[in-house]
Amino acid sequence: MQTRLDKILESTSVGFFQTDNQSSITYWNNAAENMIGYNREYVLGKNLWDVFTEAKNSDFYYHFQDAAIQRINVEFTEYFWPVQKWFQVNAYPIADGLIVHFRDITANKLAEEKLLEKIEQLKEISFLNSHYIRKPVASLLGLTNLINEDLVTAQEFRDLAIQIKACSLELDAIIRKVNNTVNEDDHITESHNDGMEEFSITELVKELIKKQQGIHATHKVILENENDLTCYGNKQSIATAVKQLMKNAVKFSPDSTPVIISLKIIDQNLVIAVQDFGIGINKHLINKIFLSFTRKEIARELGTGLTKVSEIARKHNGSVWVESKPGKGSVFSIRFPFSNIAEFKKSGKTDFSLYKTPGVEIEYEEDQKYLSVDWKGFQSFHSIKTGCYKLLDCINKYNCQLILNDNSNVMGTWGDAVDWVANDYFPVIEKAGVRYIAWIYSPSMFSRLSADLTIESTNGKIVTKTFDNKADGLEWLLQEHSQALD
Repeated sequence: MQTRLDKILESTSVGFFQTDNQSSITYWNNAAENMIGYNREYVLGKNLWDVFTEAKNSDFYYHFQDAAIQRINVEFTEYFWPVQKWFQVNAYPIADGLIVHFRDITANKLAEEKLLEKIEQLKEISFLNSHYIRKPVASLLGLTNLINEDLVTAQEFRDLAIQIKACSLELDAIIRKVNNTVNEDDHITESHNDGMEEFSITELVKELIKKQQGIHATHKVILENENDLTCYGNKQSIATAVKQLMKNAVKFSPDSTPVIISLKIIDQNLVIAVQDFGIGINKHLINKIFLSFTRKEIARELGTGLTKVSEIARKHNGSVWVESKPGKGSVFSIRFPFSNIAEFKKSGKTDFSLYKTPGVEIEYEEDQKYLSVDWKGFQSFHSIKTGCYKLLDCINKYNCQLILNDNSNVMGTWGDAVDWVANDYFPVIEKAGVRYIAWIYSPSMFSRLSADLTIESTNGKIVTKTFDNKADGLEWLLQEHSQALD
């Protein structure tokens, strides 16, 4: 009977694994190997969360914890970014651990996403039709009616001909924009269907530069670092993202000024930066670009290009941000974190340490009764939630009212966590007793905007003030608390 069951489990397309009460993996079937990539010999006997560091403190983690601690069956759907797959997961508690089975539902999810993108595309086309196409069409109809009714002189006819041409050109430009919207969205959506693979990001960028130079010979595109770097990801979608950033850089640069692309490894993240020396981006537009990554109505105003770049980064658990100074140009950066699974597929082994979870260090200053919170590196929605829960534990432990929230070592952006921090987390820490927060800005423009939008979106009684340096923030924090006590 057991042999028959084993044969069924090994022949099914459904992934199965089992853990004991210490979360050590005791069973890992053939379908799990195929869907995830780890051989059973490599994971058996290891702690589940040591193997899947990318999923620790994620929704996977919390659902499995619910099943194990509350002794309940759980069912959920979640995206696992290292393999870019959606899984439908069921976990069942048993006497000596958990049994988990999961199915790959990526094809269904991609079909849903494509349908939703088509709906958004139709909304944009409808918007263009209702707001822009009607104007030149109405003008053309009015002008042709004047001609048909013989209400114009020969001189007026010449003037009308000029106006008709202008309206026709305006209409043609709008139709081109509609066609570009359809073609661009179709191309990017299709690119997401390609599989994950290891490839040379250096060679890919060189190829893209060569193609770009053939289109815009007036701008020299320079690859700053030509050392061969490899990447594991969706090659086609990454190419689409880099191409879009290059296109933007050329578009907003004066003729003959160079565009520089750099490839760097920072804290186990591949960071691709595209720099132009154009007019730069003013503060208002920077803010709109930042908001467009999470607000569809604003994304529609700016076009789909940068929004699609952000979506591609997010599918890789990465992010996009920009630094700019008016008159000096802009640098758009896109980040792709490394994963342990990618390393295993590349070399057949991993010590499970390649993926580096962004950190936060928290210390309680006993003498002055405040929590010093030092966020470090690139942050994401996942890492922000993890760090915030860690901070909540400290707030409750020390019954602390004062927080020195230091973002000066944060890089990039964490804009996708803003709504959760403002609407879900702030009410919780206010209830826990927090009264004052001194928020130290990051040097990164998008991180600063994330902080500003978080503070602007909160509705509670916590008093929060931003600072450019830690000393000023601490002085204000202690002074406010002292005055409140008086």
